[in-house]
Amino acid sequence: MIDALAQPIVLPLDAKHHPLVQVITVAATASASALALCDRADPAWSRWLAGRFTKSVRVAKTRTAFAAALDTAEYVATVGDLSAAAFAPVAYAEMPKWMSQARVEGLHCAGELPDRAGCGEWAIGVLAQMSAGKAAAQVAHALCRIVLDTGSVPTFSLYQANADAHGVVEIIDAGLTEFGGVPTRTVVASRQ
Repeated sequence: MIDALAQPIVLPLDAKHHPLVQVITVAATASASALALCDRADPAWSRWLAGRFTKSVRVAKTRTAFAAALDTAEYVATVGDLSAAAFAPVAYAEMPKWMSQARVEGLHCAGELPDRAGCGEWAIGVLAQMSAGKAAAQVAHALCRIVLDTGSVPTFSLYQANADAHGVVEIIDAGLTEFGGVPTRTVVASRQ
């Protein structure tokens, strides 16, 4: 059996000390920007795009590991004083040691999402309660769908959406990690 591919997105060790909006925005932007600039004929990208587009938001264990991420990333996004490094999709077994050792679970950040979208070409609403890392991956999924539809990474703002919110892009998570095996609507996105 072929090992499933995931797109790693690596945050620095101090990510949990940044506001939730900033963490989600920088991780999603890095992911979508890497996709926008990639060679989609590359087998890693084409195989990944044909599947679930799984993303793995990780927190580097050390400053040295995050420096390695910055040096080898497909794309590095920066929002304020926070950077995120996004990579081409890779099988979990093929991740470099520093990446595979990066923490995947339990990223929680200060602050909450605003009740309404701010400025930007797109409004991206988070529906479900989840960790910051999971929310970042779900918003990245929506942003990647927008990139595939429009060809570029748009400006966007985040908000906490009501359960009945809808969008032209809707992400339903398979529930393999945080939702107890239950497929769950996580994110909606619409042009503003």
